[in-house]
Amino acid sequence: MNDQFIEIDAEKYTRNLGGPLAAHQAGFRVDRFLASSFPFLSRTQWKQKVLHKELLINNKTIKPTAKTKTDDQFTMVYHATYEPSFKEHPRLLWQNDQIGVFYKPPGIPTHTNGIYFKHTFLNLVQNLFGKEWHPIHRLDRETSGVMICTRNPDERSDIHKFFDENPIEKTYLCIVLGSMDSSEYTAQQSIGDLKESEIRIKKWIDPE
Repeated sequence: MNDQFIEIDAEKYTRNLGGPLAAHQAGFRVDRFLASSFPFLSRTQWKQKVLHKELLINNKTIKPTAKTKTDDQFTMVYHATYEPSFKEHPRLLWQNDQIGVFYKPPGIPTHTNGIYFKHTFLNLVQNLFGKEWHPIHRLDRETSGVMICTRNPDERSDIHKFFDENPIEKTYLCIVLGSMDSSEYTAQQSIGDLKESEIRIKKWIDPE
């Protein structure tokens, strides 16, 4: 076995998908909500998992046409697999009674995604700082940066509403190969799917 991977011993087990749903996430068809919120599988693939009883809500089987409700917890049934290792743990940068600001290192997804379960930002934060913490937004697996987490669904719902009603500015820093002629550069090329990537939703410059 490649020493970059660890073996998960259980032959069959469950994994939570994110945290309990906030109020603004209620009222959606289950299969559509899953495809939108966890796009590492398509809507058809999520529907098949529901029909095969490999996707539960509150530890109960459901139908693809069921509607999501506040505080619902999605759980997936998995079989034994291997999971890539990681180099850095998340760090707590600041917190008050309800909100925490954490550093997310590169190389780990925000939530359970594909073969990632133990080595996700959510799982690592909960193991290090408490099961009550849940992120209110995401960063890609390859991206490091600041993540905002909250302790309860009501607080997450309030912050989501604030983000929806107020312009939020994000700043990304990138590493480039070689030197640039200017301190500013505007990319105006088309973006498309990177077909050879193992990440189903990964995008890349696609001149075609």
